[in-house]
Amino acid sequence: MSYENKLTEQVELRKKAEAKLGHSPKPRPRPPEILLHELHVQQIELEIQNDQLRQSQVALEKSRDRYFNFYNFSPVGYLTLNNNGMIDEVNLTGATLLGVMRSELPHRRFISYIATEYQDFWYRHFLRVQNQDNSLACELVLKRGDSSTYHAQLD
Repeated sequence: MSYENKLTEQVELRKKAEAKLGHSPKPRPRPPEILLHELHVQQIELEIQNDQLRQSQVALEKSRDRYFNFYNFSPVGYLTLNNNGMIDEVNLTGATLLGVMRSELPHRRFISYIATEYQDFWYRHFLRVQNQDNSLACELVLKRGDSSTYHAQLD
C-alpha cells in the first residue's frame, strides 16, 4: 500500500471516529479537553478497525471452509508433500486411491506408495520439481495399502 493510500485511509478512519463521537473534526476542543477527546477518538478508531478485522476474519473462514470442501470432496486425489517427500495433507479421494485410511497418511513417506521399480524415477523427478518454479507432471505406478498397483499421473 502506498504512503498516500495509507494516509488517506487514516484520514477516513479519523473522520468515521469523529462522526461516531458526535464531533466534527473542527473546531478542536479547548486544551484541557484535547487529551480526553483524542483518547475517545482513538478508542473509536480501534473499535472500527476491530470490526473490520472481524468481518475479514469471517470472510476468510468462509473462504477456508469452501476450499476445505472443494479439496476434501474433489473426485481427483490430492496430496501435498513437504520438501522431504513426506505427506502433509491428503484429500479423501487421494486416501481412497492409496487404499489407506486418511488419518494414517500424514507424516508418512510418499515414496513408500510408489512401486519399487519406479522409486528411483520418482526420486529424480522430485528433485527436479524442487529445483524449478514450475510443476512437472509424471506417470508412476503406485501401490495401494493392499499391495495392488495402478498407474497414476502426478502433477
